[in-house]
Amino acid sequence: WKRNQSYAAQERLYMLRFSEDMARPEWGEDAVLPTAHRLIMDTAAVMSSELPVIEVPPVGGDGGGEQARALASKLKRYFSSLWWRYENTQPEEPILQTTFFWLLLRGAAWHKTIYNPDKWPDRPTAARRGESDEDFDLRLAEIDADRRQNIPIEVLNRDPATIMPEPARKPTYVFETYKRTVAEVLYAWPEARTHLAGRRQTDLVD
Repeated sequence: WKRNQSYAAQERLYMLRFSEDMARPEWGEDAVLPTAHRLIMDTAAVMSSELPVIEVPPVGGDGGGEQARALASKLKRYFSSLWWRYENTQPEEPILQTTFFWLLLRGAAWHKTIYNPDKWPDRPTAARRGESDEDFDLRLAEIDADRRQNIPIEVLNRDPATIMPEPARKPTYVFETYKRTVAEVLYAWPEARTHLAGRRQTDLVD
């Protein structure tokens, strides 16, 4: 892909892998590496770590009625708390900060939203051994409150270099590529043995 070749060139700059290209005998030890690219990206990514401002406009003309404004205020607080929960319980890097990083490095950012039932606690049907009815009711109330406030999904950041969108002006689907060992690929697709001839079982392939 020409796109990924361009990504690789940009990543090479960010990772400062160009000292050999800049070696000139006449410079001696006075060569200066252009690190501005990396400094700007890292600074912008760190600055983007604050929570975003979420606004929910009331439904209806002229700001809606009192009931519409009250509902909008509740939704604003709910979405703000939901965003805080995602940012602080993610299994990977913070959403917004990583999004800015990929936007600056790749010029694009992709997110993957998946359903994760483990993020929604199971509702107990009986008390634990030795647990009083009062303690059970309290534990049940806490779990019910968590289930009402939580949505069992995860928002994952993805490197745009691993995403292959439909070749259309407005793609309706994408493919996500992964790195897998030759052994894993052959286990799932034995017919790929000819294509992977000469590769070691531990080699990583797309």
